[in-house]
Amino acid sequence: QAYVALRTPIGNGIDWKMGVFDSPLGYESTSSPNNPNYTRSYGYTIEPTELTGLMGTYKFCDEVSFTGGVVDTIDPVIDERGPSEETKAWVGSLTLTAPKSWGWLADSSFSSGVIHGFSSAAKGSSGNVLNLYSGVTLSTPVTALKVGAAFDYRHDYDRPDPLGDTWVYGLYASYQATEKLSFHARGEYMDDRDLFNGTTSPYKGFEMTLTGQYDLWKNVLSRVECRWDHADNQTPFGGGTTLRNSIIFAANVVYKF
Repeated sequence: QAYVALRTPIGNGIDWKMGVFDSPLGYESTSSPNNPNYTRSYGYTIEPTELTGLMGTYKFCDEVSFTGGVVDTIDPVIDERGPSEETKAWVGSLTLTAPKSWGWLADSSFSSGVIHGFSSAAKGSSGNVLNLYSGVTLSTPVTALKVGAAFDYRHDYDRPDPLGDTWVYGLYASYQATEKLSFHARGEYMDDRDLFNGTTSPYKGFEMTLTGQYDLWKNVLSRVECRWDHADNQTPFGGGTTLRNSIIFAANVVYKF
């Protein structure tokens, strides 16, 4: 990210970002250490990540905030342009946070957003793409346990039916066992007719990820992870062989400064 931060003293104040910044859409962050898992989700792969333009956030109250902006394109390419100077993309996102008075549901949050505009990676003739996102993180009666869900949708315009659409549904759970030890789980299902396949036979599959995290020292975290990907109707793994499954074991150490 590389942006200028400004504030307009209207109402509660509008916070602006002008430059290159993270997209407000998505359950997971571009910065991997801030995510519950080491590997990326299916949802993250179809979302916009970095945007170039102008974006403002207005906080109506502690429970409601809105973000909106205009960007060059939805691609993570600095200073990329569409077919003409008039071609831009727009983004909007609404976030709701449960107040302290909601008991064990306090600090739960819901966010939903949309981005529409030009993408050089689009397969449609116009280059226009629509991304929709909704996600929720819920506190539970068990203080150490939080659960979440995410929905992602991507549509490439000007694609012959039934192509052009990708749906991803995800579930998350995190358990803080001790001050330093935590466990995280993620499960996703993808129905893709465009990005990874592009034929009349859609790619359908799921992934399950289990992660254990231990904070070794201040600013240092370590993670071990196991991920299983399974394709229902195709063989995408192993470089074009007949493999429908992929299993990954990973170890991750991060120093944050």
